[in-house]
Amino acid sequence: MTLTIKTAMEELPILSTLEVVAGHGGINNIINWTHIVDQPDMIPFVRPGMLLLSTAFGISQEVESQKRIIQILSETGLAGMIISIGKYFEEIPDAMIEEADRLNFPLIRCPWNIPYVDITYAINGRIIREQISSVEDSIPIQKELTQLVIDNGGLTLLAERLSNLVGNSVEICDRNQEVLVSYHYQYKSLNQESFFSVEEKKAIKSIGLLYFSRINPTIRYIKKDTHKNINFEMLLSPIYISDQVFGYIWILGTDKQISEFDYAVMEQGTTIAALIASRDLAIHNAELRGKREIFESLMTNDFTEQNSSEWYETAKKLGLREKYQVLIIKNLPFSEYQQGYIYSFVDYKIKENNVPGTVFEYGNYVVTILTNILQFPAEKTAEYLFREAEIRKKKIVA
Repeated sequence: MTLTIKTAMEELPILSTLEVVAGHGGINNIINWTHIVDQPDMIPFVRPGMLLLSTAFGISQEVESQKRIIQILSETGLAGMIISIGKYFEEIPDAMIEEADRLNFPLIRCPWNIPYVDITYAINGRIIREQISSVEDSIPIQKELTQLVIDNGGLTLLAERLSNLVGNSVEICDRNQEVLVSYHYQYKSLNQESFFSVEEKKAIKSIGLLYFSRINPTIRYIKKDTHKNINFEMLLSPIYISDQVFGYIWILGTDKQISEFDYAVMEQGTTIAALIASRDLAIHNAELRGKREIFESLMTNDFTEQNSSEWYETAKKLGLREKYQVLIIKNLPFSEYQQGYIYSFVDYKIKENNVPGTVFEYGNYVVTILTNILQFPAEKTAEYLFREAEIRKKKIVA
């Protein structure tokens, strides 16, 4: 079971004389580790999920400074803070209590005679035992998810399996934060739309979650913060293929609290997602080469009696048995992390609407060969893609 402020206070005897005096709304924060810091500049020595212990030696007597330290510790994502009273402070200052209550940041009052070494020993020991148990639990997870790859399963099935394992909803998106698959745990169903609203996506971008995940590719815990439009706690992990970010996996605390077990599932799931994406990318590249060759032949009529049989066989695979139309969309320049967006967007929309055709990149263009021109003519398809791109505030040119 994951150790939270609440469970630690209830279950560890050494904490029986301690008292949560502020930030009760955060008592379910998960404790990843403890750390003792006693100097004014605490931030370089703390990490998200830590429970900070301080004798208050380094805490300023100025009210604004006291408020500011609580704000910074809360923004850093700490689980909470234990402060010893009786020497440097007779009681925890009112300014710190008020700010901690406002931010739901747990402040815990500790009598001076309780040794911090005993507290850290008890909490860290409990965390280590749970981590060992989590590793043991992860072995069957690894076997189950590995079998998914062996059985040629895709990201859709992976999202469903991960969701059922953790008891929460799961979303997999590409590196541009466009949803690839969402699985809603409560309704046991796939969702074509993202769990994140436009405002939530802006919040994620503004606080740099995806950026920090790219430069530090580890599982990242994001706690609920309605002030920042983060409406539920989450786990985030980037999916890497070679040294490039393919996308991201989100475990969303929509149904229950994020637990240590979820970290183990996320670790295995990220690896499996990378294997699936690598496999699918290899297949896609092989198909893409064939599509380019056919397209070049279509544009140049470059086929002979000798290669006609092979050409027609390949053309049939693209559905080119009757009349067809070609829709060409210019791949406008984007930033490094938006390259390939137009192809992904067009390919997804064509498949989503069951439009008979094939999509591929050709130089600086995205080419769509449409094979049912009566029901889905190129002009009608282009107008639809323009509307959908405009909704997403993207520009395409055809």
